[in-house]
Amino acid sequence: MSDKTIIDKAESVNPTLAVNTVPTESGQPHIVDGHNFIRTQKKKDLQYPRFFCVAKEMYTNNAPIHNAIDMTNVLQLSALDKGMVKSKGSAKSKEAADLVNYAIRNMSQGTWREAMNSACTDIIHGFSLLNMVFERRTYGKYKDKIVIKKLSPRTQSSVYGWVWDKNNRELKGVIQKPMIVSQRNATLGDYAAGNISLSNITNGFYKDSKYVYLKKESLLHFRFNPVDSNPQGQSPLIPCYDSFAEMTLVQQLELIGVQKDMSGVAVVKLPPELITKGSNPENVEDHRNYNILLQGIQDASVGKKSTIILSSEVEPQSKAPHYDVQFKGIDGGGKQYSTSDIIDQRTKHIYNIYGAQFIILGQDGHGSNAQSSNQMTIHDYYIQRATDWKVDVIDNQLIPKLLAMNGIELDYEDMPYFETADPSKPDVESLGKLGSRLASAGIATLEGTKWIYTNIGLPTEGLEDIDFLNLGGSGGEGSGNGSSQKEGGGSDTNNENAA
Repeated sequence: MSDKTIIDKAESVNPTLAVNTVPTESGQPHIVDGHNFIRTQKKKDLQYPRFFCVAKEMYTNNAPIHNAIDMTNVLQLSALDKGMVKSKGSAKSKEAADLVNYAIRNMSQGTWREAMNSACTDIIHGFSLLNMVFERRTYGKYKDKIVIKKLSPRTQSSVYGWVWDKNNRELKGVIQKPMIVSQRNATLGDYAAGNISLSNITNGFYKDSKYVYLKKESLLHFRFNPVDSNPQGQSPLIPCYDSFAEMTLVQQLELIGVQKDMSGVAVVKLPPELITKGSNPENVEDHRNYNILLQGIQDASVGKKSTIILSSEVEPQSKAPHYDVQFKGIDGGGKQYSTSDIIDQRTKHIYNIYGAQFIILGQDGHGSNAQSSNQMTIHDYYIQRATDWKVDVIDNQLIPKLLAMNGIELDYEDMPYFETADPSKPDVESLGKLGSRLASAGIATLEGTKWIYTNIGLPTEGLEDIDFLNLGGSGGEGSGNGSSQKEGGGSDTNNENAA
């Protein structure tokens, strides 16, 4: 018998099955080149206006990003909310400072805290906008004075484009999209990637299209760490993007792997005739029964069903069952990586960007309170940078504007300034030691002692009765710490005093 005859016989066993059940390709290979995928997606996601939605998604659905931003903003908001406008010493500077303090604490609508909370969203989108609205006060100490009616936020995603002068050097304002979708002119699109010329504003085109032009002078324009006059600032979420995307990808693949590892992959054996008839939609009844069977197996693999009923029919010769279902685990020698380590590294990278490493210090079994304290000090510098940029806007956009509207013009030497509060809780032990050392050295003062007492939280009544001039050198025997101990023994708790 020739080889040709053998091949012919093999092909003629079930010609219908051989033709109708030849599998065709469905879907795509589950091979993800994560780096190239993220790099390609990054080009789209970081472009406006898409970035507005991406930033919201990153902040809302990623725990490390949300936590790092919230920890930063909690302290930043506290510093701004409790801050005050201070004078530079002169009478007219104090008078101006009192007016501004009154205005920011007595707005007709909203509060200073609400306004600063909106300002702090620049840490998400890179910038934030507040529309300054003024009114003439008709009552109280500052009757007939111009005060702040409200500082109304303008959502970042409502920005259509930035307006520049003819040389694209000076920012003149911003075009805002209509808030009601039905009023929008579809021909204008969602976002102007290029700069909008001021000459395009004067012809009334945007006004006729119900797009609002907000002049720079009417805005408090906050930016996070701005450079090169970029009105959009620099969102910290941009350097977080790679870690965010990698974490999301690994977490999804991890869930798929866990599901397959726990439930296994279903291996189904069915008679060839059933596969042939059931795969053909024209065989309505067989096709329906075939899909019901497959759906039942899929439900069982994910725990939706606990029982599968199959025929007990077997091959007459081999006694092998015609129907069989097995759930097998993933084959292989084990993965050579740890998804938890990958996610952990990306989490640390995100916290490092915000200087908030202290939040997760010790969660991996390492670290100490001393390290946490040092890293919190590092985080203070990040808070300081964020608040300094907002103080810059308050000092140069809000205060001069309000004073000018009241006819008050001051030189730099008399212009009041905004000073933030210290958002960190004072170290009671350190302040206590400071007060003790100032008193021992004879350089303590009533004002300094009041400041220490106030920051510690102690009452200041009775401090006026203390004779600060005779405090120095009045100490008696030592407490037993340091060199006063027997044979000059030192104490760990007093090493800094010995130094």
